[in-house]
Amino acid sequence: MELFEIRTVRDVMQWLDEQNIPYSSLGDTAMGDPILAIEKPGEGAPVMITAGAHAGEPAGVFAALSILRDWTCKNPLVMVPLRDPFGFQGYEACLSHALKRPVRFETHAELWAMLKDNADALIYEDGDFLLVEIADILFTNLLPPADIALYAGPRTVEQRVNRTLKEHPELVAKTAGKRIVFPSNAGPVAENVWDFYRAFSAEITEAGIVADMNRRFGGDDEPNEVRYLRALCDRVQPPVVLDLHEGQGSSYYFFVPDYFGNRQIEKYTNIMHETLKNQGEQVTTLQDVENRLGGHIRESFDEPLPGVLVDKGLSSPQKDSGFSTYAGRYGAAITVETGRWAPLEKRVRLHLLAASALLDEMGKNG
Repeated sequence: MELFEIRTVRDVMQWLDEQNIPYSSLGDTAMGDPILAIEKPGEGAPVMITAGAHAGEPAGVFAALSILRDWTCKNPLVMVPLRDPFGFQGYEACLSHALKRPVRFETHAELWAMLKDNADALIYEDGDFLLVEIADILFTNLLPPADIALYAGPRTVEQRVNRTLKEHPELVAKTAGKRIVFPSNAGPVAENVWDFYRAFSAEITEAGIVADMNRRFGGDDEPNEVRYLRALCDRVQPPVVLDLHEGQGSSYYFFVPDYFGNRQIEKYTNIMHETLKNQGEQVTTLQDVENRLGGHIRESFDEPLPGVLVDKGLSSPQKDSGFSTYAGRYGAAITVETGRWAPLEKRVRLHLLAASALLDEMGKNG
């Protein structure tokens, strides 16, 4: 199977088998999908690499698998290449799972009609936004805006859900604790994501907030995708963690929880940053991200270097944190973001350049 043809976690398993790469399952999600892990022995400090926390970000998944196939890593390597297998299979497959029959649609209008026709409960409808419940799963659709160039993919849908629940608190009791599925993308074309090819999967918290599979680490009610990865992280206690994501723009940037207080984070981030710059890549800055996600981003992050975003509120491990913040209790945890609007090949290449720079440095210095 070709790497970029992988659609499901079963495809990942087939691909790993074809490459003779041993793997195990940390356990199943509530939807019945395995969370795969690969552990390669080596010398020195272990490196953990994860990807696919947001299922509409396939470049990190493909890059992680490429590392397993192509990279000889001196250090022990712990890999979780697909953290949300349910959403990764796409919106049609998620909806088919809920309806227990295959469905097909091509447009937002067709999806809208299908959701309304098959809803067990219509949670909310308002012009361009629809939220329904089918078989205890929430499905939503947001019609693409006229100014498509400023659309931020599923984050725009997430913001709409959060705003709706804030403005209508009576809906929180109907939605809290449930899985929610978004279209992955409805902005400028994101290759291998498109509108429905992947899905964005999350849960609604008791406070009425969308919490995706990169959140809620160390909380009281972790979904399986979070709990199994957190338990693996606690067992390995990796001094270096690289989490592969796709974000805004068409280049790259980094999220780090403690750039100012952790010399290793500063060192490894700078090495990856310089490697990508030396390849002629133009970094995506905080201003670029703010242009798509809104002014609250400026309030939340410092930017010690262009494209290095440090969360002001997450400089230390805490309950219900994101994965890199949680993993930061054991060492340097860095999130690499490649721009979702770039061609898939470029997005994967940027991840591989960053990861190889880190692995080379680890191999030289432990």
